[in-house]
Amino acid sequence: RWFNAYLKKSANADGDARQIENFGSDLQDGEMYLALIKQLFPRLISLPPEFEDVNAYIRAHSVLESMDLVGIPRVMGVSDMMAGNSLKNLVFVSFLFNHFSVMNWIGIP
Repeated sequence: RWFNAYLKKSANADGDARQIENFGSDLQDGEMYLALIKQLFPRLISLPPEFEDVNAYIRAHSVLESMDLVGIPRVMGVSDMMAGNSLKNLVFVSFLFNHFSVMNWIGIP
């Protein structure tokens, strides 16, 4: 629900109303991670719009590099994300949730 709430906030800005239903195939192209990153770290990480149009490998690599900037450990690699490894995606999202959920939800930059 937390991830989807951020995706819903993102949809209001750019019209994309995608939601995740699983931590495997829904996250493997990196598009939803990119939408989440834009919501969680709007000032710290600025990804240009063209990142949404690049191939899934480059997008997944950019997502993981962005997480390095904010101190999230690399619990998965690009190949794990692209393969839709649901366990590693769940662990990755758990790190994000545990470290950044409250801070941005209540409006702290």
